[in-house]
Amino acid sequence: MIKGIVALFTSGMIFNPFVLLGIVFGFVVALSPNKEGIELLLHLPSFYLLILLLAFFYNYLFKKIYKDDGDKLDILQMFWNIVISFCTFFFSAVLSFIFVLVFLAF
Repeated sequence: MIKGIVALFTSGMIFNPFVLLGIVFGFVVALSPNKEGIELLLHLPSFYLLILLLAFFYNYLFKKIYKDDGDKLDILQMFWNIVISFCTFFFSAVLSFIFVLVFLAF
């Protein structure tokens, strides 16, 4: 388990904003005493739209990818980066949620 945490820092993956947001969200969900509020939040489509919008703005403002000529944006590659950022948020949230539950079980 320690090797996995060290690997997050040495690979630089932990510094991805969506990984950090997912980890924070996973910890908040796992440690929140208001389970009904969290369940209500997870059933709102606007929550997922907010994460998708954040992924769009992050990729459009900070991670632009240009085509080979360097004049135009590579829309298809940026679209896949948005999808990957969106999935990264939820994957890291689920893994941090499981980490907290396993840690609290001992």
